[in-house]
Amino acid sequence: MFCPKCGVQNSDSAAFCSSCGSPLASRSQQDQAQQNTELPLPPQAVPNRMTAAIFATIFFWPLGIPAIVNASHANAEARAGHHAEAQRAVKRAKRWIVASFLAFGLFFVLVVGTGISVPIYVEYVKTARASDAKTTIIGVWQAAQVFYQDKGEWPATVEELEQESYLQMAQSTRLQWTFSIVGVPPMTITAVSTEQMKGGAGKTVTYNIEDGCWSGYGMPNE
Repeated sequence: MFCPKCGVQNSDSAAFCSSCGSPLASRSQQDQAQQNTELPLPPQAVPNRMTAAIFATIFFWPLGIPAIVNASHANAEARAGHHAEAQRAVKRAKRWIVASFLAFGLFFVLVVGTGISVPIYVEYVKTARASDAKTTIIGVWQAAQVFYQDKGEWPATVEELEQESYLQMAQSTRLQWTFSIVGVPPMTITAVSTEQMKGGAGKTVTYNIEDGCWSGYGMPNE
């Protein structure tokens, strides 16, 4: 064996160096020390983000793919014993995973939420526009009843009620709607929109006097 201090070769059974007198380790001790230095260090456990990264890819793949790449890199670095780099890769994967879920949530709110709210808003606008016609129709029916009580006959037209001062209609309503009484005695009162009405011309709102029901534009049963 060789002296670890001066390098001189000694017999395998020597306990001390023949040149410098330094103590020598036995062959078995040297072999054991060499084996101990060659044993690999056990890999340090690193949190596995691969499952979450896969789910992130399913929900929003443009951000999920970088999450999978970093999760794979973390596992490889951990197996190689590069624990610091493995931890950094795990943190990067986590950021991509969170970003993916946030992006999916925003996408869901914009697409699904808008798809629900727009039809509701459209129906609300129609109802608001039809309310002017409904209010005037009620006024026409009340005026027609007073006309009948005074004259003993029903009015044939809305214009007759206005001429006899039983009905006063706002100019804005007159520009947007035309009204008609159907039947003697009246069975229905109808309003039809003109081009001035923002919803377009030809929209009809009808009041059935017999059962008190509404139908047409801006109604649930439209």
